[in-house]
Amino acid sequence: MWVKPDGSVHAVYSGQTNDNKNRNTFYVYSENYGETFSAPARVEYNPAEFPTMDIAPDGKAVVVSHTAQDPRRLVFNIDFAKGMGFFLGTDIPDNPPNYALPRVAVSSESTAVFTAYSRLGVNSVWNC
Repeated sequence: MWVKPDGSVHAVYSGQTNDNKNRNTFYVYSENYGETFSAPARVEYNPAEFPTMDIAPDGKAVVVSHTAQDPRRLVFNIDFAKGMGFFLGTDIPDNPPNYALPRVAVSSESTAVFTAYSRLGVNSVWNC
């Protein structure tokens, strides 16, 4: 969860809907320090879990998670506009299987840097 000085609050979580037995990533947004939130928006449309998030300088949420089925792969998504909850998937360069539990950070120049744990014992860092 991120609480920004302008009163915006961004949060992601892993969950499932009543009509779906798979876990997915959901995003909610507030413009009033969390007094009220948007309806949950699904980040990806394929099962995914263990999301991590940072906020770009323009206020867009950047979410990275991993797929919920083997072989695990990383999923990188950027909100279309600040708080919109409509995510655009982005290809990850050199996205080998069996990576999980990602972490993401976005620089002041809007460069996303993320890392993930390798179930094969090789850790990697990506810049996008």
